[in-house]
Amino acid sequence: MPRLLLALLVVAGLAATTHAQPLAPARVWVVDNTAPPGGDGSRGAPLARLALAEQASGPGDVILVLAGDGTSRGLDEGIALQPHQQLLGEHVGFARDGHVIVAPGRAPTLTASTRAVIQLATGVEVAGLIVAASTQPAIAGADLGDVALRARTVLARAAPEPAVAVARAA
Repeated sequence: MPRLLLALLVVAGLAATTHAQPLAPARVWVVDNTAPPGGDGSRGAPLARLALAEQASGPGDVILVLAGDGTSRGLDEGIALQPHQQLLGEHVGFARDGHVIVAPGRAPTLTASTRAVIQLATGVEVAGLIVAASTQPAIAGADLGDVALRARTVLARAAPEPAVAVARAA
């Protein structure tokens, strides 16, 4: 059984900021692995799998992952983020325009076996998740700028892969 290493990323003060043109208002996609199939990604009808949010979302969107049943079922295929997306776990909660969409709760667990659990893109934010990988890096990216991994993000990995692998970041 591989030895599991835990690393807590505390990089709140290390995130860069950009003054790029604002994107259109972001859509919020909610993922809950206890949801029945056929959800539309709203809070009332969440998507049951993270892969569905990856397919449906666009640049600048928010993907909000609920803790669900506490397992990685439906959250086990990894995700390739698009520019300026936010991937947020229930642990940090989420509000928009003063309305709480999800209150802070437990951190969901994301895994993947054939690729990095989270593939970063420029301008993304990742927070409130447990990210577990055994054969690939937990979080990876190349040619990036303006990426924020917030302090409440917890990474888990099994040797020999690194928890975070980023090449050519700005």
